Amino acid sequence: MKLTKQDMLELAQMISTSVVTALKEHHLIGNVPAEPKKEKSAYQKTEQLLYNYNNFKKIVDERYAEIEEIKKHGVPKKGEAVHTYCGSGSVSGLVLPEESVEAAVQRILCSVQDTVQVISMIDRNMAAMQNDPYYKVLVMRYMEGRTQEDIAVELKCTQPNVAYHKSRLVKELAMRIFPSQVTQEMMH
Repeated sequence: MKLTKQDMLELAQMISTSVVTALKEHHLIGNVPAEPKKEKSAYQKTEQLLYNYNNFKKIVDERYAEIEEIKKHGVPKKGEAVHTYCGSGSVSGLVLPEESVEAAVQRILCSVQDTVQVISMIDRNMAAMQNDPYYKVLVMRYMEGRTQEDIAVELKCTQPNVAYHKSRLVKELAMRIFPSQVTQEMMH
Protein backbone atom coordinates (compact mmCIF):
# COMPACT_ATOMS: atom_id res chain seq x y z
CA MET A 1 0.00 0.00 0.00
CA LYS A 2 1.46 3.26 -1.09
CA LEU A 3 0.44 6.43 0.79
CA THR A 4 0.18 9.75 -0.94
CA LYS A 5 1.57 12.88 0.62
CA GLN A 6 -1.99 13.93 1.52
CA ASP A 7 -2.67 10.53 3.16
CA MET A 8 0.52 10.88 5.25
CA LEU A 9 -0.44 14.37 6.40
CA GLU A 10 -3.93 13.19 7.42
CA LEU A 11 -2.46 10.21 9.26
CA ALA A 12 0.05 12.44 11.06
CA GLN A 13 -2.79 14.79 12.05
CA MET A 14 -4.88 11.90 13.42
CA ILE A 15 -1.93 10.50 15.39
CA SER A 16 -0.98 13.87 16.84
CA THR A 17 -4.61 14.58 17.80
CA SER A 18 -4.92 11.22 19.58
CA VAL A 19 -1.58 11.74 21.37
CA VAL A 20 -2.63 15.19 22.56
CA THR A 21 -6.01 13.83 23.70
CA ALA A 22 -4.31 11.02 25.65
CA LEU A 23 -1.88 13.42 27.29
CA LYS A 24 -4.74 15.70 28.33
CA GLU A 25 -6.72 12.76 29.74
CA HIS A 26 -3.74 11.84 31.89
CA HIS A 27 -3.33 15.49 32.98
CA LEU A 28 0.13 15.69 31.46
CA ILE A 29 -0.68 18.75 29.33
CA GLY A 30 -3.51 21.17 28.82
CA ASN A 31 -5.59 22.10 31.82
CA VAL A 32 -2.73 21.70 34.27
CA PRO A 33 -3.03 24.31 37.00
CA ALA A 34 -0.53 27.11 36.66
CA GLU A 35 2.42 27.14 39.01
CA PRO A 36 1.78 29.30 42.05
CA LYS A 37 3.18 32.79 41.74
CA LYS A 38 6.59 32.94 43.37
CA GLU A 39 7.12 35.35 46.21
CA LYS A 40 9.43 38.24 45.43
CA SER A 41 12.95 37.93 46.74
CA ALA A 42 14.19 40.19 49.51
CA TYR A 43 16.30 42.00 46.90
CA GLN A 44 13.24 42.59 44.67
CA LYS A 45 11.17 43.81 47.62
CA THR A 46 13.95 46.18 48.68
CA GLU A 47 14.24 47.60 45.18
CA GLN A 48 10.48 48.05 45.03
CA LEU A 49 10.56 49.96 48.32
CA LEU A 50 13.37 52.16 47.03
CA TYR A 51 11.69 52.84 43.69
CA ASN A 52 8.48 53.84 45.54
CA TYR A 53 10.17 55.91 48.25
CA ASN A 54 9.30 59.25 46.63
CA ASN A 55 5.72 58.06 45.99
CA PHE A 56 5.36 57.13 49.66
CA LYS A 57 6.53 60.59 50.69
CA LYS A 58 4.17 62.22 48.18
CA ILE A 59 1.18 60.25 49.54
CA VAL A 60 2.00 61.27 53.11
CA ASP A 61 2.41 64.93 52.08
CA GLU A 62 -0.96 64.81 50.29
CA ARG A 63 -2.66 63.35 53.36
CA TYR A 64 -1.14 65.97 55.65
CA ALA A 65 -2.33 68.67 53.23
CA GLU A 66 -5.78 67.06 53.38
CA ILE A 67 -5.66 67.27 57.18
CA GLU A 68 -4.75 70.97 56.99
CA GLU A 69 -7.69 71.57 54.61
CA ILE A 70 -10.08 69.85 57.00
CA LYS A 71 -8.73 71.81 59.96
CA LYS A 72 -9.01 75.04 57.98
CA HIS A 73 -12.37 74.49 56.23
CA GLY A 74 -14.02 71.73 58.26
CA VAL A 75 -15.35 68.37 57.16
CA PRO A 76 -16.71 68.34 53.57
CA LYS A 77 -20.44 68.84 53.19
CA LYS A 78 -22.85 66.02 52.40
CA GLY A 79 -21.94 64.22 49.18
CA GLU A 80 -18.34 65.44 49.24
CA ALA A 81 -16.68 62.51 51.01
CA VAL A 82 -12.89 62.71 50.92
CA HIS A 83 -11.27 59.35 50.21
CA THR A 84 -7.95 58.36 51.70
CA TYR A 85 -6.01 55.50 50.17
CA CYS A 86 -3.23 53.17 51.24
CA GLY A 87 -0.43 51.87 49.02
CA SER A 88 -2.53 48.89 47.95
CA GLY A 89 -4.97 51.26 46.28
CA SER A 90 -7.82 50.19 48.53
CA VAL A 91 -9.88 52.68 50.49
CA SER A 92 -8.66 52.60 54.06
CA GLY A 93 -10.61 55.50 55.39
CA LEU A 94 -13.35 57.90 54.42
CA VAL A 95 -14.02 61.29 55.81
CA LEU A 96 -17.78 61.39 56.08
CA PRO A 97 -19.83 64.60 56.35
CA GLU A 98 -21.23 63.60 59.74
CA GLU A 99 -17.76 63.14 61.29
CA SER A 100 -16.19 65.73 63.51
CA VAL A 101 -12.98 67.43 62.40
CA GLU A 102 -11.05 65.50 65.06
CA ALA A 103 -12.46 62.14 63.91
CA ALA A 104 -11.75 62.96 60.26
CA VAL A 105 -8.17 63.97 61.06
CA GLN A 106 -7.66 60.83 63.14
CA ARG A 107 -9.00 58.63 60.35
CA ILE A 108 -6.59 60.17 57.82
CA LEU A 109 -3.66 59.83 60.24
CA CYS A 110 -4.48 56.15 60.68
CA SER A 111 -4.60 55.66 56.92
CA VAL A 112 -1.02 56.95 56.45
CA GLN A 113 0.49 55.32 59.53
CA ASP A 114 1.86 52.28 57.64
CA THR A 115 3.32 54.48 54.92
CA VAL A 116 5.03 56.72 57.48
CA GLN A 117 6.49 53.61 59.14
CA VAL A 118 7.83 52.33 55.80
CA ILE A 119 9.48 55.70 55.06
CA SER A 120 11.00 55.75 58.54
CA MET A 121 12.28 52.17 58.16
CA ILE A 122 13.92 52.99 54.81
CA ASP A 123 15.46 56.19 56.21
CA ARG A 124 16.80 54.42 59.30
CA ASN A 125 18.38 51.56 57.37
CA MET A 126 19.83 53.81 54.69
CA ALA A 127 21.33 56.09 57.36
CA ALA A 128 23.16 53.09 58.80
CA MET A 129 24.86 52.64 55.41
CA GLN A 130 25.79 56.24 54.62
CA ASN A 131 29.48 55.80 55.48
CA ASP A 132 29.85 53.49 52.48
CA PRO A 133 31.85 55.31 49.79
CA TYR A 134 29.23 54.37 47.17
CA TYR A 135 26.17 55.18 49.29
CA LYS A 136 25.34 58.03 46.87
CA VAL A 137 24.60 55.40 44.20
CA LEU A 138 21.41 54.40 46.07
CA VAL A 139 20.30 57.99 46.55
CA MET A 140 21.03 59.02 42.97
CA ARG A 141 19.44 55.91 41.43
CA TYR A 142 16.32 55.46 43.54
CA MET A 143 15.55 58.80 45.17
CA GLU A 144 16.69 61.02 42.29
CA GLY A 145 15.79 58.58 39.49
CA ARG A 146 19.10 59.01 37.69
CA THR A 147 20.47 56.53 35.17
CA GLN A 148 23.51 54.36 35.82
CA GLU A 149 25.30 56.18 33.01
CA ASP A 150 24.64 59.56 34.64
CA ILE A 151 25.77 58.26 38.04
CA ALA A 152 28.98 56.88 36.52
CA VAL A 153 29.79 60.27 35.00
CA GLU A 154 29.15 62.07 38.29
CA LEU A 155 31.15 59.59 40.38
CA LYS A 156 33.90 59.39 37.73
CA CYS A 157 33.73 55.61 37.47
CA THR A 158 32.49 53.03 34.98
CA GLN A 159 28.87 52.01 34.52
CA PRO A 160 29.66 48.37 35.48
CA ASN A 161 31.19 49.74 38.69
CA VAL A 162 27.97 51.65 39.42
CA ALA A 163 25.89 48.51 38.68
CA TYR A 164 28.08 46.41 40.98
CA HIS A 165 27.86 48.84 43.89
CA LYS A 166 24.12 49.41 43.40
CA SER A 167 23.54 45.68 43.56
CA ARG A 168 25.87 45.27 46.55
CA LEU A 169 24.17 48.08 48.46
CA VAL A 170 20.64 46.86 47.69
CA LYS A 171 21.68 43.39 48.95
CA GLU A 172 23.02 44.95 52.14
CA LEU A 173 19.86 46.98 52.58
CA ALA A 174 17.76 43.85 51.95
CA MET A 175 19.67 42.10 54.77
CA ARG A 176 18.80 44.98 57.07
CA ILE A 177 15.12 45.19 56.10
CA PHE A 178 14.31 41.50 55.48
CA PRO A 179 16.94 39.57 57.50
CA SER A 180 14.84 36.41 57.93
CA GLN A 181 13.97 36.18 54.26
CA VAL A 182 17.57 36.78 53.15
CA THR A 183 18.73 34.01 55.49
CA GLN A 184 16.05 31.67 54.17
CA GLU A 185 16.98 32.45 50.57
CA MET A 186 20.64 31.76 51.29
CA MET A 187 19.77 28.35 52.77
CA HIS A 188 17.82 27.23 49.72
